[in-house]
Order: sequence, then structure tokens, then C-alpha cells
Amino acid sequence: MSDWLEDPSNYLRTVAAAYANNALRAYLKVEGNVSFVGSSDYATSAEAVCGLARCVEHLLKLRLWQEDSILIFPMVKKHVDYLILKGTAIPGMGEEEQSQRRAQLTAKTITFREALEVARMLSEATDFPWDVFEGLYGLRNSLEHGWRPNKAHLQRFFGILSTETLPALQRFVAEELHLEHDIFSPELLKDVKTLDRAHQEGHSLATQKRLEFFKKHWAACVGTVPEEYQLPGKYLKLSEYESSASCPVCGACMDAFWDWEPDYDDEPVPTSAYPDAKCLSCAQCGFYVDGADVANYLPEGIPIEDIVDYDDDYRD
Repeated sequence: MSDWLEDPSNYLRTVAAAYANNALRAYLKVEGNVSFVGSSDYATSAEAVCGLARCVEHLLKLRLWQEDSILIFPMVKKHVDYLILKGTAIPGMGEEEQSQRRAQLTAKTITFREALEVARMLSEATDFPWDVFEGLYGLRNSLEHGWRPNKAHLQRFFGILSTETLPALQRFVAEELHLEHDIFSPELLKDVKTLDRAHQEGHSLATQKRLEFFKKHWAACVGTVPEEYQLPGKYLKLSEYESSASCPVCGACMDAFWDWEPDYDDEPVPTSAYPDAKCLSCAQCGFYVDGADVANYLPEGIPIEDIVDYDDDYRD
């Protein structure tokens, strides 16, 4: 009998953890948003679903193996096959013949659906949220086998990932498998919680992490700013304008770094240009926001006349 068949628990647990954490990385990469079909972000969204589904399947089979190792293989119809699976020596059957037959019987394991049904029967918990696993199974099938984008279902799945799916998985690991350690990376779980707060406050994950760092360390006046949270040098090459946007960390007015953005007006060549704030930075505490997050702090934009006048004065 191979080591895997003697005890597949370590393999099932390790691979489940790998799938789970890769799925969380994919979820964080798209920041819990579903993009249009055909984009790389949409493929990443599907990767998050399918990764968690594979994780659940491995954990379900681990639960079955804990009960009886034979349960993870398709049910046999002959008693002799059962004995072979159990490793019992069969009189009149050579060792090589038994080994070959065993290889045939263990060539594949049962399906996700079958494992889910058996695990449900083995569970002592009457309130376990099996419907979360059912929904994940159905969505995975539509993406991998039905080739349907199912965007609405994907959006719903992302909407409950942190509040229902992850808690159900963690509960299954603790209460059904009785494992002492979680399968999820603590750092990734922390980022998922941070992303929840980012969604609530209308920020990107990067801005939310930067904001929380500055709020914690600015108030305590501790340490220096890590390189990952420092203002990127590319913005210092742009024109600068003192805006009325208040820094959410210290309350000072933030400087806007801006550039001209071409306006094509449905034409193949630019017909005009408008000033666009690429970044807002606080000279007092060092916090900055860029990208789409700028709109949260500068909703009215930058007055064009003031920018032109200021820029002209600056060049003189």
C-alpha cells in the first residue's frame, strides 16, 4: 500500500490550504470586484471561486477519510474488492494481482457532490451552513463545465466571501475535521478584513492599508514611513497645486499633483485636454492617495483657471 493510501490526510490538508490561499490572493487581486467577460480580471475572479471549491472538495474528502478511508473511493460492488481496498490478503490471489486490482479501484475518488452528501450525513451539527458549500459547488460547475460567466452569481459570491464562505470553511476545519490550525494564511485573512473596511469607506485596498498605517503611527508619533507607503517619485515630476482637500489623518490641506488628460470626444485624435489630479499628498504627515481614490477627497476637481494661473506663476 502506498504512503498516500495509508494516510492521505497530510496531502489533503496541504493541498486544500494551497488552493484556499491562492483563491484569497486572486480575490484580493481584483479587490472583490467582478469585471467584464473577456478581461484578465474576470479570469482572476473565476480563479478565486474554483480555488475555494477545490479546497472544499479536499477538506470534505479528508472528513470522509477520517471516518473510513474507503469512503473517498467509489463504492465497490464486490466483497473481494472491499477486502482488497482494506489491504486484506485474499487466499488464492497473488500479491501482484491484488496490487493491480487495488490500483484500478483507487484510480479515482468520489465527486465533490458525493463527498458533500456523505460529509453532511456524518456531521453532528444541525446548523452547519452546508448551503454555502452547495452554492460554491454550483458556481464552480457553471464556470468550469457550463462555460457561463454567471456574473450575478459571482458578485453574490464575492459579497458573502468574508461574512459567510470563509467562516463556514473555518468552522468546518475546527468542528468537523477537529484540526488545531487554520488552513488560511493569517496575513491574507487580515487583508480580507481590511478590504471589507475599504469597501465600506470607498477606498482601494492599497489606500485603506496606507490610511490605517498612518492613522495608527501618526497619532503615536512613532517611527518612519516604510518605503511601500512613501509618495512615489513619479508624482513629484508633475505640476503641484495646493488643494482644499483635507488629509484624513492629520487634517492639513493636501497638495494635488496633476497633469493634462487628453479628451478625444469620440474622435481618433484629442480634441481638447483637461487637468486631472493624479495624486493628493499631505506634506505634514506624508499620507497620500492616488488613482480612483483621489475622487473621494477632491470631489469637485481642480478649478481650471486657478491651475493655469498657478502653473504660469510657478514657471515664471
